[in-house]
Amino acid sequence: MTDAVNDMLSPAKTWRDRLQDPAQGEVTDVTSRSMAPQKTIMTALERYNFPLFVESGAFDRLISARNKCFRKKILLVNLRDAPLNAHMERAFVRAVAAANASGKSVALDVLHYFANDYGFIGRADRTGFRVKYSGMSNLKDFAAKTKYDTLVMIDLPYGDEELVPYAWLALRDRTPEKFFIANDILLPRGSIFGMDLAEDLQLLKKFSGAYILNQHSERAWGRFGLPKGRVYERDLAVDCVYYDGRNVSSGDYAYSCGSSSRKFEDLLEAVRVAPPGLKLKIYTGLKPNLPADLNGRVEFVPYTPDSSRMKHLIAGAKFVILPIRPDKENPCAGLTVALMSMAMKKVVLTAGNPYMHRYLRDGINAFTYAKLSSETLVRGIKRILSLSRTQRNSITDNARDTVLRLNNMDSFVSGFIKRHCG
Repeated sequence: MTDAVNDMLSPAKTWRDRLQDPAQGEVTDVTSRSMAPQKTIMTALERYNFPLFVESGAFDRLISARNKCFRKKILLVNLRDAPLNAHMERAFVRAVAAANASGKSVALDVLHYFANDYGFIGRADRTGFRVKYSGMSNLKDFAAKTKYDTLVMIDLPYGDEELVPYAWLALRDRTPEKFFIANDILLPRGSIFGMDLAEDLQLLKKFSGAYILNQHSERAWGRFGLPKGRVYERDLAVDCVYYDGRNVSSGDYAYSCGSSSRKFEDLLEAVRVAPPGLKLKIYTGLKPNLPADLNGRVEFVPYTPDSSRMKHLIAGAKFVILPIRPDKENPCAGLTVALMSMAMKKVVLTAGNPYMHRYLRDGINAFTYAKLSSETLVRGIKRILSLSRTQRNSITDNARDTVLRLNNMDSFVSGFIKRHCG
């Protein structure tokens, strides 16, 4: 390590010793990475990639030096414990790196509260710190060290532990611009306590703008306090870097998944009369009854928060089939999985309705059915199995192209960075 870094972080022995002594103070889980202009900052952020005391002198000097290196500072608040939000965090990291590579000067810090370990995030953020919420005292200490230009909050709070930090950040006046990004569906009142509290406290009233999924209206989001004219519609997006068309194969099974809005009974009946060589893997937290005559042909795979499990199952599938029930509250039920599968160049069979048909075109980039039944599923399966190699390749290429053009998470996030943080 250079002498400059040693000087900046001295006295090393003092703060290293404190790391081993919990009695000295509360630990905040901070992992640091960097792509700072100065070599000393880059070296420090890369080498000190372990928990630091937020109140330590070493950390204060490191974050102060980081703040001087970057013109724009963003705090991304990612308190919704869900794989899709972890993917969006990763997309923000890539977008900031791309902005800096093009001559911008942007730093990104992330506040999260993930009980699950989303290992696919990796150590890619080389401009700042990823902090796990561990109490308001540590959050206030950390937030006070940087004058952020932009606060970005993904989704509304769901769990009780998220409510206090979310509300404090949402109503705090120190950040010039605040943006809300809906990455999940809007549920009716009474479904999630955190959403109800957000409505009661009007948590979006001080926000500069909100990006909502286009199956919900601006009027529906108005109940959270956001004034008219500050709502922007966006398409549902998936991580096309993670869900790609590489390392995929065409196995001997069809893949299905989900819990709500699924009717697996119709799917099991369809598989029963499908060609005997076709197997089925269902990735779900449910435990449907499996008829004895389908033992050996149907496998229920228990759900885990690990995105790599779903990716592996999709990658090895012959095709993807989603038995979607009609759902007025969520007309795009199953769309996220369909888009992930299409991004991985898989043929998808799912429900067709006006919303789904914004992205899925029957026989062009996917197959759809108008009404769910075992008979419509059987017809769809037979259509897929009768495809020639050329026809299949045409559909899967179209599927990937559609997602890249309309539903690429990187495109949305990079556009957001250019528009609001450039």
